Amino acid sequence: MNEDSSLKNIDWSKTTFEGAERENLRGWQKLSFDEKLQANEEMNELANDLFARRKANGLPYIDPDTGELVSGKVNASATKADS
Repeated sequence: MNEDSSLKNIDWSKTTFEGAERENLRGWQKLSFDEKLQANEEMNELANDLFARRKANGLPYIDPDTGELVSGKVNASATKADS
């Protein structure tokens, strides 16, 4: 088996959960304020989209206004059938 030179250059400390978290924080620190603001807006749009999809499909979700778990239609009907 041939050893790839790229495997020799891997910093294995970055492959742990803690190492990956440190690298993510370093990357975030390098962003400008405008880039951070844009990323935050994109994450908010994604979260809203996922929330709307789960609600539309009758899946359980956490209500963003109240913080309560809403069981959804699919989960509620499965629970009634089990009873």
